[in-house]
Amino acid sequence: MRRFNILKWCVYALAILILTVIQMQAAFYPRIMDCTPLFAIPAVLAIAMFENETAAGIYGIFAGLIWDSGTGRVFGFNALFLMCFAIAASLLFEYLLNNTPLSAILLTAIITIIHEIITWFFFYFMTGDRDFLFAFLHIILPTTALTLIFTLPIYYGVRFINQKISDSDNDSSV
Repeated sequence: MRRFNILKWCVYALAILILTVIQMQAAFYPRIMDCTPLFAIPAVLAIAMFENETAAGIYGIFAGLIWDSGTGRVFGFNALFLMCFAIAASLLFEYLLNNTPLSAILLTAIITIIHEIITWFFFYFMTGDRDFLFAFLHIILPTTALTLIFTLPIYYGVRFINQKISDSDNDSSV
């Protein structure tokens, strides 16, 4: 049983590493309205939907640190953000919400909008760029829409990993 958990955790870590690196490399996909999708958010949230809050927090920190290493912003900002929301999402799905693709889409949309508004506030508003309407219409909404396009494939990928490794775990104990 423990061997399959370690395998599952390694596959999750590799997936987060790949998705976060692709997120930071705009050469892999076209930019729309000068915005790119945020693959780290749906990946961490999908893992949080299937794992406990401790694992969700660890993967949130891991994805956030990789993301922070590729930006010129405050190191640890995305790690703290993803950790907090991954833990919250894990607890929500453990005690309150059903684990469905629709809930993954809604939660990803809400958290992506929150992330982009916080990013705009601390990195643009505080530095003198006060045009929120422009940022909302030309950065926040397109980034959220692009992120939502990839939410379902990431969700189903994490669900597939979770089910296949769990099925292998059950088969080996028989």
